[in-house]
Amino acid sequence: MKSRFTPLIGKDRRLTPRERDVLATARGHGTIGDIARDLHVSAGMVRNHLSAAIRKLGVRTRAEAVEIAERKGRLCAAHPPLRNPRTTRRARG
Repeated sequence: MKSRFTPLIGKDRRLTPRERDVLATARGHGTIGDIARDLHVSAGMVRNHLSAAIRKLGVRTRAEAVEIAERKGRLCAAHPPLRNPRTTRRARG
């Protein structure tokens, strides 16, 4: 049985684009609600993506996940946040 904090190995260990986006946004925000509002998604979705990223990186906290992801080059400062297509408005023209 895998330990809760043992990092996954192989292909399953890669962070998804949304997990990277949530971690990148988590750098400067204090609460799940703040991250959710900034990304225009639900707090539950943020919690799920953070939990998955934490599990994949084999750490215990959000801060550790951000630190490890940055150190391993998985977070890019210039990476623009993904937008929820249901809430993103198109320009009329």
